[in-house]
Amino acid sequence: MGCSSPVSTVNCQPISVSAHSDSAGRLKFLLEVLARLFYAAVVHRHFFLAIIIWIAGISMGCEASYYGSVQSSQTVDACRRYLARYPMGQHVSEVREILEKRTFDRAKRADTPLGYWGYLRRYPKGQFVGASRQRLATLAMARASTVADYRLIVERYRGESEADKAKKKLASALANDVLKAGNSAE
Repeated sequence: MGCSSPVSTVNCQPISVSAHSDSAGRLKFLLEVLARLFYAAVVHRHFFLAIIIWIAGISMGCEASYYGSVQSSQTVDACRRYLARYPMGQHVSEVREILEKRTFDRAKRADTPLGYWGYLRRYPKGQFVGASRQRLATLAMARASTVADYRLIVERYRGESEADKAKKKLASALANDVLKAGNSAE
């Protein structure tokens, strides 16, 4: 079997790509490729290239290790540290999902409007937007007592079940105000 590249003269055995579907398998595959490239660069006296390949291999291993710690701890701090250290890393989307979930969990534990608004500010198109808006509407309804409160809920939370409840309370409050105004005029 003839190979044309200098790397292939050292070791021309094919590497199976399809067998590596999970992230650990992909990392192992990439590290194996880098090891072969490193060996070929050294054999052919391309030492600068060998150093670059060696550094790439180390950084890939470090990122995988760091991601492993994020997966095991799944804390907000671990996610933020990973994203700060590897902003273009291989697992950025997975870490962002974990971070979003943890941020929403914090808002749920606090169960305050501030927590839910904080989640919505960070993730305006996130996967928990509906749940956050629903809980905000419920908290607002629990505190509402004036016509202005009910109007605000109707305007701010259109489409939520609490907005429908606020409409009914608003209609009732307005009707009472009209009755009171009529009785005081007599």
